[in-house]
Amino acid sequence: MNTFTPKDTDTAKKFAEIKENFKQKRYKKKVQQYRSLWFTCMALTAFLALICLIGILFSPRFNIYRVTVLNKSTLSIRETDIVRAINLKDGSNINLTSCKILERRLKRAYPRIEKVTISRKGINELTVSVMEREPLGMFAAITPPTFIDENGVIFRHDNKDIKETEKVPKIIGLVGPEKKLVEGAVFNAKYTDNTINILRLAISTNDTMGIILTVDTITVDNRGNVTLNLRDGPVVYLGMKDNIDKMLRVKMAAAKLQSDKIDLSNVEYMDARSLDLATGKGFVFKRKR
Repeated sequence: MNTFTPKDTDTAKKFAEIKENFKQKRYKKKVQQYRSLWFTCMALTAFLALICLIGILFSPRFNIYRVTVLNKSTLSIRETDIVRAINLKDGSNINLTSCKILERRLKRAYPRIEKVTISRKGINELTVSVMEREPLGMFAAITPPTFIDENGVIFRHDNKDIKETEKVPKIIGLVGPEKKLVEGAVFNAKYTDNTINILRLAISTNDTMGIILTVDTITVDNRGNVTLNLRDGPVVYLGMKDNIDKMLRVKMAAAKLQSDKIDLSNVEYMDARSLDLATGKGFVFKRKR
């Protein structure tokens, strides 16, 4: 029968320790190998990504070769002028080009543009969508034709034969021909807001009467008195105070005249300053002879 002495036990423990140490060293070596391999793969991946990025940013394949204006048929600005105002350099890379900067550049060149959206299409094309300001009125005796929109922003058209000069109400009295109007700025005069509100209300159908008044000229004197000349219709006196309330009265009076089958083109003048909205009394008008 074999028996183990203490000496044999110590030897077995030492052998087990040596074996365990060997395993740990081999494990650490493998960990280091895997770590080195991982870092090598990451470095190679980063290098390849850098090569791809350089190719995307500087390859001629990604240069902008076309700028398309989407709604050019509705604009007064020619497509060539829009492309020129964007001022793209030859060889501009589509990925290095900021659409926001191009939008600001275009609006600065043409203040009559209210909204513009420039976006990328594919790898070589930009698309431009432009919405121009809708003229609410045009300043009389100002050259070139100068307009104001419903927000009071001043803008011009290069083309003197545009249709807006025929259909937009002429504003008389707010500004003289000697005053310089800054395009793109908000017009700031004593009775500007009142005039804009009157014009907006005249062409609006957002009331119970649904009457649209076609204004030829709106005259504002230095005291704020307002007179409207309707196209193919009467002269309308609004007076100095509460013009918005009186504008509603004028539309009510126009609706009453039409309900009585009186053609506005046969009316010489309308004075609604004393019109009572409740009773309809106090309205004065004169027929043409």
